[in-house]
Amino acid sequence: MKRRYTVTILMMLFFVLGTVKVQAETKDIRTEYVTLTDENRFKEEYYQKPQVRYPVAEGEMYRASRAALDLEQYIVEALENYQQSIDVSAYQIPTKEVSAVFLQILNDNPGMFYVDNKFAYSYYSYNEQSLVQSYHVSYLGTPEEIDQQRQELETAADQAAAQAEASMTDLEKALVVHDYLVQNCEYDYDRLNNGQLPDISHTAYGALVNRMAVCDGYGDAYIYIMKDKLGISCELVASDAMAHAWNMIEIDGKWYHVDVTWDDPVRDSIGRVGHKYFLLSDTAISDASHEHEGWSTSRTADSTLYDDAFWTEITSSICWYQGEWYFSRYQGGDYNTMGVKLLKKGALFEDAESEVYKENVWTGEGNSYFPASYMYLAKANDMMYFNTKTAICRLDAEGMTEEVYKPQIPSGQWIFGFTVRGKEVWYALQNTPQISSKQVILTYALPELDLREITGVTAEDVTAVYNGTAQTITVSGIQEGDEVQYAGDNGSYQSTQPEMIRAGIYQVRYRVKRQGYQPFEGTAQVKIEKAIPVYTVPEGLKGTSGKTLASVTLPEGFSWQTDTDTKLYQEGSLVFLVKYTPEDSENYVTVTDIEAEVAVSCPGHNYTSEITKQPTETEDGEETFTCVLCGHSYTEVIQAGLPQIEGIESEDVTVAYDGTPQRIMLKGIQAGDIVKYAGEDGIYQEEQPEMIKAGVYQVRYQVKRQGYQPFEGTAQVEITKAVPAYTAPVGLQGQSGKTLASVILPKGFVWQTAEATELSTEGTYTWYVNYVPEDTDNYQTVQRIEVKVQVKCPGHQEQSKVTRPATETQKGLRTHTCSLCGNVRTEEIPVLNPAKPGKVSGLKVKKNTSDSLTFTWNLIENAGYYLKLYKGNTLVSTQYVTGNVHSFGGLKAASDYTLQVTPYYIVNGSRVFAAQAGEIRTATAPSAVKFNTVKKSGKNKVKLAWKKISGASGYEIFMKTGKGGYKKIKTIDKGKTVSFTKTGMKKGKTYSFRIRAYRTVNRAKVYGTYSKVKKIKIR
Repeated sequence: MKRRYTVTILMMLFFVLGTVKVQAETKDIRTEYVTLTDENRFKEEYYQKPQVRYPVAEGEMYRASRAALDLEQYIVEALENYQQSIDVSAYQIPTKEVSAVFLQILNDNPGMFYVDNKFAYSYYSYNEQSLVQSYHVSYLGTPEEIDQQRQELETAADQAAAQAEASMTDLEKALVVHDYLVQNCEYDYDRLNNGQLPDISHTAYGALVNRMAVCDGYGDAYIYIMKDKLGISCELVASDAMAHAWNMIEIDGKWYHVDVTWDDPVRDSIGRVGHKYFLLSDTAISDASHEHEGWSTSRTADSTLYDDAFWTEITSSICWYQGEWYFSRYQGGDYNTMGVKLLKKGALFEDAESEVYKENVWTGEGNSYFPASYMYLAKANDMMYFNTKTAICRLDAEGMTEEVYKPQIPSGQWIFGFTVRGKEVWYALQNTPQISSKQVILTYALPELDLREITGVTAEDVTAVYNGTAQTITVSGIQEGDEVQYAGDNGSYQSTQPEMIRAGIYQVRYRVKRQGYQPFEGTAQVKIEKAIPVYTVPEGLKGTSGKTLASVTLPEGFSWQTDTDTKLYQEGSLVFLVKYTPEDSENYVTVTDIEAEVAVSCPGHNYTSEITKQPTETEDGEETFTCVLCGHSYTEVIQAGLPQIEGIESEDVTVAYDGTPQRIMLKGIQAGDIVKYAGEDGIYQEEQPEMIKAGVYQVRYQVKRQGYQPFEGTAQVEITKAVPAYTAPVGLQGQSGKTLASVILPKGFVWQTAEATELSTEGTYTWYVNYVPEDTDNYQTVQRIEVKVQVKCPGHQEQSKVTRPATETQKGLRTHTCSLCGNVRTEEIPVLNPAKPGKVSGLKVKKNTSDSLTFTWNLIENAGYYLKLYKGNTLVSTQYVTGNVHSFGGLKAASDYTLQVTPYYIVNGSRVFAAQAGEIRTATAPSAVKFNTVKKSGKNKVKLAWKKISGASGYEIFMKTGKGGYKKIKTIDKGKTVSFTKTGMKKGKTYSFRIRAYRTVNRAKVYGTYSKVKKIKIR
C-alpha cells in the first residue's frame, strides 16, 4: 500500500505544481587501471599527508555514504574488511587525483601491507567534472591468510616497541627503535638487483616479520612502531629523483629526518648500526656528505640540534642497560692510544663518558691495525654482550666483563660481526670489515642463554557486558617470586593491567619472569560487549498531512529509522520505525526496529482542480478538486455546450533583480472574469506567486468566464542576478615574509590573486580581488578588481653569508640578507691568521669513460689540492693540483675507484693540509659493447647477441622503428647475459638496435658508450 500511495502522490505533484526545478544526470561509468612500479613508486605526491575529506551533502551520494567518516577513515575501514569495491562517489574525488588520494592513504597506514600494488577505479561525469565512482582493490592473499599475517606483524611490532621503556623520552624511544630495525632487518640487496624483489619487501611486514626489506619497507616499519605503537608523530617522505623513501619524525615539537635504510650497511653486517642519518635537519641531510634531494613535504626540519650529535660517528647499537647508555667508539692516535672502547654515559647529552673496556686495534701482524670500530653490542636475558676481535664477552649488572665464548679463528681473520638471536650467539669471521658478498654467519649456542621454559602459565579470555567497572584477566600457574607484568598502550611492560572499562576488544599481553627461566610471554583477550540501554517507546506522536515524517518530533535519544522524507498523506494512525541511540553510544547498543504510532490529521483541505472530463456540445464535463495534503476529493459539473475563451495572451518577462516582486500581464481579460494563478503547492489562488529572487519561474494561470469553458495558460518570468554596488579596497598593507593571505580585506572581498603569493621586497604592488556580495542568490560576484598593497618589512631578520672568505693576505666580505624583504648589506672580515683550509665541498664525477675519470669540486680560494686515487685498496696515483678539475687516464675499464681530495695552503713555503679529506667513490665506464648479431628468431621475434663486457653489471637495449626515436626496451641486470630476444615485431617494419653496458656503484649506474647500430627488416 505504501508504494502505491507514493506513486499516486508523485503523479499528482507532476500535474499540479506551478514552479518546478528539474536536474538531469546521466552516469556513463568507465574503468581505468593503476599499477605501482619501480618507475613511479617514489613520486613525491604519493607521500603527502592525506587531505581530510568529508562526503558532499548532495542527495543520493551523501545518504549512501557514512557521513561521519572522513575519506581516510572510510577507505581504511573498507580495506580492513577486505572490500574489493569501495564506493567513494560521495567524496567527489577528481580523476586527476585518483592515484595520489589512494596511495597517500596507503602510505599513511603501514598496516595495509596486504593491499595489491595494482588497483582499478571507475569514474563518471558529474556537473562537468570527471569524478571517481569506486576503487576496485585486490589483496595479496585470502582473508584467512591476511588475518594470520596481520597478527604476525602485530606481534613483531610489539616486540620492537618493547625496546622503548615507558620512562624514556621520545628521542630515546626513536633511537632504540632505529637501532632495533637496523639490527633485525636486512636490505633486500640480491633480489633487488636480480629483478626478483617481491612486493612484500616494500612493506612493514617485510621489515618486521620477514626481516628483509628495501627503503619504503624500513620506513613503513618505523612509522608502524613509532606512530601506531608509541604514539610519536612519524611520516614517510620520498624522492622520485633518488628512487628512495625515508622518515620524518617529530621530537619535542620539531621535525627531523631519519633514514634507517642508509644507516643499515649494504651488504648486511650483523651488529653494525650506523647513526649518520638519525635526526637530521633539512640542511644537513641535503649536504654533500648526506646527499638527499628532491623530497616534498609540508614539514620543515629547521632545527640543527642533532646534526653534530655524538652518535653520528657511532657504528654500534646504543644500548640502554642498567640505567646507562652503552656504545663503542674507535680512538685514533699513536701505538699506545689507538684502540676500540666500550663506553657509557648517564644521559645521551651528558658530556662525560666513562670507559668500561678497551682493546688495542693492532692485529699483531707487522704494522697493520684496524682503522675503525668492530665492537658491537647486544642485550639478552637482562645481560649485555659485546665482541672483541677474538672473543664474545659479557657485561654483568656490576659492570664486570668476562669472556663467555672464544671461537677457533683461522689465521688472518677476526670477529667482524656479532649479535645475539634467541639462545645463540651469531658472529662472522673475516680478514677485513669490508663486505662484498653475503656475510657468512656462524652460530654458537651459549649455555647461559639456554634457560628453561616456564610451563603451566595460562590466562583465560574474558567476555563481559559493559557495566562501568574495570575488567581484568587472571594469570594462573604463577609461583612465589614470579614477576608478572602487562604491556601498556605504548608497548612498555608495567606491573598493573591496562584499563579495560569501556566496550571493545582488548588484547592483553603479559610477561612472567622467573629466576633461572626464560621470560614467558602470553596474550589473553578481553571482550567487553555493549550493553542494552533502558528506554520507553515514544507515545502520543502526531503528524500533519502534507508534511514529512521529519516534522514529527521524537523524544531525546530517538530518531526515525523509516526514511524521514516519507510523506504523511491519508488521515489515520500509521506505524513507522524508530531507533534509540543512547547518549553513551560507545558502551550501549543502538536499539533498532522499534514500532511507533503516529496519528496523522489534515490541518485543513487545500484543493487543486483538474478538468477530468472535457464538456462537449451535448455532454457535461467534470472538474475534480483534490486536497494536496490528505487526498480528499470531490467533483463539480461543467455545463455542456459552452464556448472556449479566446483572445487571452501573456508575454514572458526578463528583468534584473531589484528586490521588488515581478508579475505577468494578461491581455484579453474582461469584466467579471475570474483569474487565478498556481502557487508552488499547485493550488490556484487570486494572487500571483511571489517572484522576487533571481531565477526562472514558470507561472500557470487559469481564467474562468461565465458561460465559457475555463482557459489555462503559462508564462515565464526570468529574474537575472544584479551587479552589486561596491567600493574597491584602499590603504591595504602587508608585511615582507608573509603571504597575501595575511592582508586583511574589507567584508565581502576575497583574493583572486593566489593567497599563497609571497610578500617580499618592499614597495607597492597591484593584485586582484573579487567582490562576493552577501546575497549571492540575487547578485553577481564581481571579479578582477585591481587593488594596491603597500609591502613593508616589519624589521630586518638577517641571514649572514661569507661571500668572500678572508685569507692571510686579503680581507673577506660577509653579506647580510634580510630573509623577509631581501634587503642586502655587507661588512668586511679582517684578514686571517694562517689556518688550515676546510674540507673540500661539491666533490663529484664530471665524466666517466672506459679508461679515464674526470673529477670536479668547489674551489677554495688560494688553496691547492692533494689528490690520491685508489683502485680498491691500492693507491694508483697521487697528484698536486691547483685547479678544481682533474682527469686520470690509463685506467682499467668497469673498475671501482676512490678519490681523496685534501685541500692545502702554502704558508711560509710549506703546505698546510686540511684536517679532513673529501672522498668520492665511482667507477670507470664499461667498454663499448661489441654488437655481434641481430637475427630473426621465430615468428615476430628477433634475437640480439653481443660479446660479454668485463666488469659490467648489466646492459641496456634501445630500439627504434623506422625513422622514429630510440626507446629503451630492456634493462638486463646481469653482466654475464649476452643475448636477448625481442617479441612483437611487425612484418614489413625496419628496426634499429643499439646496446650499452653499465656498472653499478653506490646505487648509481655508470654507462659505457653505445654499440654500433644494427638493423633488421622483418619480412
